[in-house]
Amino acid sequence: MVTDLFKNGRKLLSRRETSILSAALFIMVTVGASRVLGLVRDRLLAGFFGAGSQLGVFWAAVEIPDTLFYILGSAVFSASFIPVFTGYLNRDDGDQGGEGWQMAGSVLSLSLLLFFLLAGVLFVFSRPLAQLVAPGFGPEELSLMSGLVRVMLISQLFFVVSYFLTGVLHSFQRFLVPALASVLYNLGVVLGIVVLAPRFGVWGPAWGMVFGSFLHLLAQLPLACSLGLSPRVLFRRIYHPGVKRVVRMMLPRAAALLGSKLSLLLQVSLSSLIAPLDSVSNIAVLTFARHLELLPVGLFGMSISQAALPALVMSRDGNREEEFKHTFISSLHKTLFLTAPAAVILLVLRIPAVRLAFGARRFSWKATILTGYTVAFFSLGVVAQAVLHLLNRTFYALEKARTPVKTSLFSSGLGILLSWFLTRILGFGVWAIPLALSVAVVFQALALFLLLERSLGRFERTTLLGPVAKIGWSAFLAGGALYLPLKLLDELVFDTTRTWGLVVLTGIAGVFGLAAYLFFSWVLGVRETKVFLRFALAKLGVHPLPPSAS
Repeated sequence: MVTDLFKNGRKLLSRRETSILSAALFIMVTVGASRVLGLVRDRLLAGFFGAGSQLGVFWAAVEIPDTLFYILGSAVFSASFIPVFTGYLNRDDGDQGGEGWQMAGSVLSLSLLLFFLLAGVLFVFSRPLAQLVAPGFGPEELSLMSGLVRVMLISQLFFVVSYFLTGVLHSFQRFLVPALASVLYNLGVVLGIVVLAPRFGVWGPAWGMVFGSFLHLLAQLPLACSLGLSPRVLFRRIYHPGVKRVVRMMLPRAAALLGSKLSLLLQVSLSSLIAPLDSVSNIAVLTFARHLELLPVGLFGMSISQAALPALVMSRDGNREEEFKHTFISSLHKTLFLTAPAAVILLVLRIPAVRLAFGARRFSWKATILTGYTVAFFSLGVVAQAVLHLLNRTFYALEKARTPVKTSLFSSGLGILLSWFLTRILGFGVWAIPLALSVAVVFQALALFLLLERSLGRFERTTLLGPVAKIGWSAFLAGGALYLPLKLLDELVFDTTRTWGLVVLTGIAGVFGLAAYLFFSWVLGVRETKVFLRFALAKLGVHPLPPSAS
């Protein structure tokens, strides 16, 4: 029995997912587990450090090494590497000695070389960089931030290798293990907080990041080896014809991500210059609010776009334009169907969500209110953020990476300009930053879609916009249906000053809002309602509805 259990578990971890919806489900479940652990991490941080200056220093320090990871990890292996590597695999049938594996080793060697060069610069100049990123910090805070940056750079080394493995596994349409690796990363950070923070303070979670990134790498190595990765593949000479294609796609992607990270760094800078209210760190508030926003974006937008990328690449390689467009539209509608109600629920339940996620004893009521206010403005851009993941990967599948770069740089510039105007000229609080960013990201998503139409041809408007309008109305009506019982139950039934009352109220309100959304979407004839219901019932072994394409 134990042997059978082990074999079944190994089959599950190594199973290939060819259906976009099935692959997305695996990613969603594990991303959800990772995000929940991330919220546990945040609650522990709030419990140990409140929303004070020390936690603000920690989150500010995270942004500097994170920039290095975004350039090398996300730019290379998240999108640029996968289309090229997949193309080679389709030609050489995944042979270990094939050109694809040789190219993969060359890309890894180049990435590590770039990492050591850039990491060396960040290590040496960590103090002036800290002062540049957080000009509002004092000398002691800058010294602490500089030391934290140097520790966190170690985790980025593990991530460069680990995201190479993620790119390999995604190319083989194995999604579960990379998603589980993210869970292990957050688990490592949690252990760092619980075990080390009581003795070493904010250094505990920093070393937890190092341990978590090592687990992230270790979790993916066995499956990658079983698919063909071997020592002779790794650390090859940098030159390979396929590397040119990866670099050609990487450079604009890196520029776009660098623009986004510079936007985040400037947000930190602006936050550090805003006068804190009752010792509440604006950087901590902004970071916690962003983490709540990223929950639905990562859960739905990132999951579906990651699952759709290999299918989009195969359609492109086969010159099947209509299939490519159908895959995009279907993925877009699924993303909207899942993200729209999540954004509405986050907007309406923002204060209960903040209290449940971060409401430790040292996290004050003023910090809760300010974070909830900030979450509200972040929620306005959730749908656009999720759609952007799909739009970006669609252009990567077309090997037209420069187009998303231009829109990303414009959006980043617009967001920072609006943030600066609202905070430094008009004197608004930290909540004005997500308001500016939400406006910018909506414009970016619309612009990128119009540019996609120029590349593929005009989409049929009824097929495209009909479901979008129905999903929008369903989410809007569900928001109204959610707000009234929330207020009535809060005032007349539950004592939300106690944790159990808050949990029950939030659970009932969330379920009511989701049920209302499903009801309205069913009444309005949103096709995705039946698609997801059919898919869920099929996973349970029940087939009450006639099959249709999904």
